[in-house]
Amino acid sequence: MCTWKFIMQQLQFANSMTKVFHIFKLFSKIFIKDRFNLFMIFFFNAFIMVIFGISMENRYENDVNIGIYGGINNKVYKQIVTDFESQKNVKLKIYGDNEKFKNDLENGNLTLGLSISDKKLSLFADNERALWSKFLQSTVEVAALKAYGVSPPVVHIVSIETRNKSYFDFFFPGILIFSIMQVGLSGGIMLLVQRTKGSLKRLKITPLRKWEFLLGYVSCYLCIMIIQVLGYYGIANLIFEYSFYGSLTNVITLLIGSSVLFILLGILLCNACNTVENGNNFNRFFVFPASFICGVFIPLSSLPEIVQKIAWFHPLTYLVEVTRKVANYNEALLNFQQYILGYIIMTSIIAYFSIKTFKWKENS
Repeated sequence: MCTWKFIMQQLQFANSMTKVFHIFKLFSKIFIKDRFNLFMIFFFNAFIMVIFGISMENRYENDVNIGIYGGINNKVYKQIVTDFESQKNVKLKIYGDNEKFKNDLENGNLTLGLSISDKKLSLFADNERALWSKFLQSTVEVAALKAYGVSPPVVHIVSIETRNKSYFDFFFPGILIFSIMQVGLSGGIMLLVQRTKGSLKRLKITPLRKWEFLLGYVSCYLCIMIIQVLGYYGIANLIFEYSFYGSLTNVITLLIGSSVLFILLGILLCNACNTVENGNNFNRFFVFPASFICGVFIPLSSLPEIVQKIAWFHPLTYLVEVTRKVANYNEALLNFQQYILGYIIMTSIIAYFSIKTFKWKENS
């Protein structure tokens, strides 16, 4: 009896997966036929990515993080601190541990490093930060001249390999998440179109359950997002030699998690709107400002304080922030426990209401 029951369960499961696969194929065909949406999702963002990467190299750094090791009682050290106190965008970090100082330099946590001793001043900088190293060299030379007057110590520039980032390295993780959001919300609009046309109403009279339909839809758009991310990463690697510095497992986890969140948000958008026009208006309101205020192309620190506060109300800001730090600086996901908890709560709420409010047809 138990064996027969198990066989029936397996047959039912196989039947459900067949229905899911049919829904998957249906929405794949609809997506491919929408050429304008196909162009905007796959080619337009890729074009913007390449143009920004070529034309905006290394212009995003407004804050200069300078690490100083040794010589706390040194005259030059005291003079440098005095000179930089009035510099709003320069942040000094003092190190007592040489190993920690070198690690932060190599991992890209510092723009420049300065090692101070009584007879020698060593300036550590990556070749990509030549402009900043020349700026600091002249500043240190002036500080040394003020401190010693005659015969100040010579400033030696030491070239090192670090994880300091170009502008493309900065915005690429952000544009991945931004593009995923676009696909998820555009899927919601497409779902809304099918409902207003009566296509979903016809599916309701078939032996298709709600969860089978939604699983097929989610699987379809998840695959579209995976193809999109792979395509963008291929372009980034080929043209700009970009690669993820952080854990690939953590990066994939973030990308899939972001995809699920925005697909569900797209379904909720479809449920909440009665007309395609209303859906498009909400989509524009949610997506367009996000490209400017959520840290995708512009660092949040360079925005006015009031705009920064508003940006943290958008889920894209958190996802971009975490993905960038994990992908570029190898930070562990456990360092963002509050963000992860917020993501789980938000996704659970959106998933609940997406399924609960889903409707096959417009209310009479």
